[in-house]
Amino acid sequence: MALYWLLALLALFGIAALVGGGIMLMRDKPVSKIEDRLDLLTGAASSGSKNGAPSEASILSQPLDFGPGILETFLASIGNIQLLFEQADTNITPAMLLGFRA
Repeated sequence: MALYWLLALLALFGIAALVGGGIMLMRDKPVSKIEDRLDLLTGAASSGSKNGAPSEASILSQPLDFGPGILETFLASIGNIQLLFEQADTNITPAMLLGFRA
């Protein structure tokens, strides 16, 4: 008697799994926010942004040596050091900074 109940329960579970699987196959697959972000990073979303403007090049599609090096970044920051002091609202001048470094 217990064997019949076990077989009936297994059959019910199998039918429910088939119906659930069929429903999942027929419904539309929504694109999640994570998939959208990954598409932007990998460049898979080549159609551009939502307003029709082309998207910028993917970070992952650029070679590693494409970006500026440490020396180039340092030299660029020296050129903007006065602007950085102004934005920080400090009384330090570039000459005072060089004095502190020395």
